[in-house]
Amino acid sequence: MTGLGALAPIIERKRAEAAALHCGRAAMFAHAANLEHAPAIERILAGGTVLAELKRRSPSGGVLRPDLDAVAVAEAYEAAGAVAISVLTDGPDFGGSLDDLVAVRGAVEVAIAGDPSSEAFQALVRPVADRYVPSLVLVGGMGAAAQGIALLDGRVSTEAVAYLCRNHACDVPTGDAAVLAEQLDELVGREAGARAQRESSR
Repeated sequence: MTGLGALAPIIERKRAEAAALHCGRAAMFAHAANLEHAPAIERILAGGTVLAELKRRSPSGGVLRPDLDAVAVAEAYEAAGAVAISVLTDGPDFGGSLDDLVAVRGAVEVAIAGDPSSEAFQALVRPVADRYVPSLVLVGGMGAAAQGIALLDGRVSTEAVAYLCRNHACDVPTGDAAVLAEQLDELVGREAGARAQRESSR
């Protein structure tokens, strides 16, 4: 770690955090492995294109923009022509979080309230598992298992109910797996169309 100066302790801390995150959230890493790959950085930067960055503070610059709205700024960057956005998720030194990355990426969120051991709950999981949904966040459970999970906050149900959300804005909840499948297919179709339009305009 010699020669890295102020970056050395940050790198060591992030290595420890990444190891803990990998152990505690294996499912998240497994899903990440199936996400659509980002273009090669060499192609992104070819021809004088712009790579933008999101951070609220830095070790060298101090506090930059503590009230930064990650999604709003990312949308402004994209509208201005940025072809890629670097989202700093480090909290102590840069004021970021994984929530910023999820929000900017435009996560599709499925929250299933109810007893995970019930047949109805498992039936709602199946249409999610059967589809490739880019940037998917899937959570579920009830009681103590749901504590601390923002997507399940206030969603208490004795019957299995699914909420399909995009950036925390949710469709009407459903207990019907066929309806959830239709909602997923419609949303994925819209996302694919929007992504194709963005690519064609570059």
